[in-house]
Amino acid sequence: MYRHCKSHQPSQNRRLSHFALATLLLLPAICAALAAYFLPFTRPMGAYWADALALATTGRIPQDFTPAGYPEVIAIGMRLLPEHRVAGVLVIQILLHVCIAVTTYACLRALRVRTRSALIVALILQLHLELLSSVPKVWDVPYSTLLLLLLELCLLKLANREASLPLLVGTGVSFGLGVFERPNFVLLALPLALALRMRTHSLGRGRVGGKLSRPTVARLFGMPIGTAAVVYAACSFVAFHRLDTPHNGPYNLFAGHNQFTRVSLLSALNAEPSLMPALKADGHAMSDAETHHKAAMPVLNKLAVQYAWTHPKEEIVLPAVKLLTLLRPDSKVHGLHDTQGKVKALLALAVPFWLVVLLWRRRQLDAADRLLVLTAVCYVLPFLLTNSDPRFRTPLDLMLLTHSVSLIETSSSRRRRAKATDHQEEDVVMQQIPDESVSVA
Repeated sequence: MYRHCKSHQPSQNRRLSHFALATLLLLPAICAALAAYFLPFTRPMGAYWADALALATTGRIPQDFTPAGYPEVIAIGMRLLPEHRVAGVLVIQILLHVCIAVTTYACLRALRVRTRSALIVALILQLHLELLSSVPKVWDVPYSTLLLLLLELCLLKLANREASLPLLVGTGVSFGLGVFERPNFVLLALPLALALRMRTHSLGRGRVGGKLSRPTVARLFGMPIGTAAVVYAACSFVAFHRLDTPHNGPYNLFAGHNQFTRVSLLSALNAEPSLMPALKADGHAMSDAETHHKAAMPVLNKLAVQYAWTHPKEEIVLPAVKLLTLLRPDSKVHGLHDTQGKVKALLALAVPFWLVVLLWRRRQLDAADRLLVLTAVCYVLPFLLTNSDPRFRTPLDLMLLTHSVSLIETSSSRRRRAKATDHQEEDVVMQQIPDESVSVA
């Protein structure tokens, strides 16, 4: 009978996995469609809409100031429905939302969360206010979230000692798309290198001398990096018809390092409003449009470095203010006193909750835990060096919430196993104690 039950276990797991996938394709699509229907369509990042429209109609994006990854994605919807561009963009946004839900589930399973638990958590997380409200909104939060989750999934697969050719290529594609969408993703090459190093160390065990052949090492390290470079170049040629990189780095650098940065971060939750007053105070008569030109980049770089060099005490305070801004609830549109503001305040607890769970866990961190901690640090660090905004936290929240669920379930499973072991030991002891009635007889 035990063997009979055991033989049915794989088929039951497959049915449950198929049910989970079908549910993740259906319910998030319905939720996203309802959000697209009932919420107004807005364009908080009008430049992205203009870039996507230019790409859909003329075949190229005329400016290269901001990253073109998200405009390339929504331009697909504009091309699919040229007579109803808004509807086309909404279709792409709904697909992004579904992909986020499926990838969240895949990350939870890679973290060894049980199928039912992973399904429930993924369905709950797809109801995240920032994700649902982003469906009828032109901005890059959903796409950035999806790319970070995809990279998390690839890193977890590598940490689980998997290194197939499709996985290496998929890792490179995720990394290349991430860097093209948000250049500060390039720092995530550090956890990628750590994951690949773990993999080469694992493969080297049991071999003569404990070393891999050079072609194997070159394939493991070169395949994802080379794939990322090819993907980046391909996306650049699609957007600009040439190999190019966005040049808004000096713009954000000076916005994050001037005499008005702290006030702007605390009042506007972003450092960009400080840029024009700082330029005026420094005697540079530039218009807002001129700060987007390549000719202004050396000037902005010089002013940022000069301010950092001459104000060392402020440079110690600014990273803390930027971190506070990143972790604060986004109250730019909805104040913390209304319903949506209170929900956003609750969502802002994701990072503190992760820290509590991480520190509460008693055993040593495993490879997956170390990778995700390093990934979180590498994701946050660029915002502390340049500009910060609460909207940049949404991708981080999703990644850390999946990790928190994994840590909690691992600890719960360990306690259940410990209790089961204790009960078994008690049963053995009780069986060894002679029956008193027999002794009396």
